[in-house]
Amino acid sequence: SVGPILLVMVPSSLVGIQSPHLKKGDPEPAPVASRARLFSMRFCPYSQRVAICLAKKGILTEIVNISLVDKPDWYYGKNPKGTVPTFEMDGKIVFESLIIPECLDGIFPDSPPILPAEPYTRARQRILVEQLNVAKEAFGGMFFALKGGKSDVEVKATIGTALAALDACEKLAANNAPFFYGSVPGYADYMTYPLVDRLCVLLRGIR
Repeated sequence: SVGPILLVMVPSSLVGIQSPHLKKGDPEPAPVASRARLFSMRFCPYSQRVAICLAKKGILTEIVNISLVDKPDWYYGKNPKGTVPTFEMDGKIVFESLIIPECLDGIFPDSPPILPAEPYTRARQRILVEQLNVAKEAFGGMFFALKGGKSDVEVKATIGTALAALDACEKLAANNAPFFYGSVPGYADYMTYPLVDRLCVLLRGIR
């Protein structure tokens, strides 16, 4: 397997992770001073990337789930693209799932780091994330293939691409270690696991 599950139980530091998705017409929840907020969607792998990082750091965070099909108007003031995740702390906002984790290391320097401090090791983790992008592409392909409108031949080709992507990810593990970072999970694992996990679920669902 690509690696053990990284976030089996939701830590107490993540508040409201199962809260209802806010939609158009719903008011924005009032922020709590000095508490982080993550605007998320419960099934979004990109939001889970950031949730894993916040859990590792033990940062008390309010999760605000957003409906991506009927977004509240006020959410575009947080993120003009209307996507998730979006991180907010004391009125300051950062979005994009690959950028937020790096920012967290700067905001919370006394908590466990997401990226290693040593420059070459840090660069290697970033390179791995780029190489592991095959999982993102395969997940997108499988998701849209299973929504319908594809021929059996197209679906079969998409499945083949997904299996090849998982095999490519497996080969990128460090010396057959359980994680891409080695014996413990690191940045590349946090960024890739949510996509690989969902890709495996989609593949199991069609067997």
